[in-house]
This record gives sequence, C-alpha cells and structure tokens, in this order.
Amino acid sequence: MSNPLENIASIMKPIDTGAMPDGPSMVSFALDVLRNCEIGMRLVTVAEMEGWNISVTKTPMETTVITAPGQLTVGICQIPPTPPGRFVLLLAGILRESEQDFQGITQAGMNDPAAEQVRIAMQKQGDKVAYICAIAHQLNELPEFKNYRLIDEVRNMGYSQSMDTFLTNL
Repeated sequence: MSNPLENIASIMKPIDTGAMPDGPSMVSFALDVLRNCEIGMRLVTVAEMEGWNISVTKTPMETTVITAPGQLTVGICQIPPTPPGRFVLLLAGILRESEQDFQGITQAGMNDPAAEQVRIAMQKQGDKVAYICAIAHQLNELPEFKNYRLIDEVRNMGYSQSMDTFLTNL
C-alpha cells in the first residue's frame, strides 16, 4: 500500500513567480534611492549611525514591523510582487517609525486612557504618512525617479487623501 502523503512536498511547493532579489539587495537599493532626497537621506543617516538591522520577509500582505529597538522588518508580497517604488516607501515609513521611537516619541502606556492612546497613535501615524508623502514628492521631482510613479504608489497604499492634502499645501 502506498503512502498518500508521499508526494506532499511536490504538491505543496510554492508557486514560482520568478526570482525576487534577496532582502539585503532590496534594502541596499531602497536606501540608495532614499539618499537622493533630503528627508530620505536623514532617515538613512540615522539608521546607519544607530546600526539598525533591516530585514525583508515574504508576507501575504505588505507590512512593516519593529520587532525590537533597531530591528526593522519589511514584509513584502510575492504574489502580486511588491513594486520597487512601494518597497522604498514602506522602508521609509518603518525608518520614520523607528526614528520616532529613537527620539522618544513612543506609544501611550497600556494603563493610559484610551483617548490618549488613540491620540498618540494617530499623531505618530500622521507623522509617518507625512514623511512618506514628502519623500514621494521629493523623489518624484527628480527625472531619474519619474518612472517609479511614487505619488501614485502612495495613493495605492491607501493614503490618497493625505497625498492630495500634502500636494495642495506645498
């Protein structure tokens, strides 16, 4: 009698969607892109001075997480693949979040009133999104990054209203 699970490894193989660059190469590329604008350069400088470790992992949804002080993870999708421009913006966002923590701008405590927790969380998120919008705008102004359509990527990330408000107030 044959084992029905004998071929499970071949059945459960991940779908090959083409080779994605390795995590360190992606991070290096994104940091190089961010160095081309003033705000991005500042974030990269702080990350390098503080020795932050940035890793990339494949996740079902794009996400960013600070797992510990100076330990940043960017989760990217393989199907459909996260575009390079969006990866740059995701990295910029997690760098800003980590910089907020480094500057002492932390979440409210668990015992603080719910209204205070929400206020601080919204303030931190708004600051991060403003940074993402500013970086997208600054890079979009440079001819070598026009094809990345970074402003469109910000909108595709769900920040259309924030991007429009940012551009209106320039």
